[in-house]
Amino acid sequence: MDEDLESLAQQYALKRNVMRGERLGFGIHGIVFAAQDKTKPGFFKVKFHREKRPFERECRVYQRLRVPQRAYR
Repeated sequence: MDEDLESLAQQYALKRNVMRGERLGFGIHGIVFAAQDKTKPGFFKVKFHREKRPFERECRVYQRLRVPQRAYR
């Protein structure tokens, strides 16, 4: 299964003209790689999920975090 994610990571890198770096971590839901845009300084991280449902759940979390929350007293 990790071979499939490795292949997806390589396809992602080729399609977006980025260099895929080292594997930073892994878990039951996927693998995280370092990546570098060839036209910009610095690195970023890319996570490849094994299944759609955990990906969608994680996306919803990040969408909720974008919305400013009122301070609770």
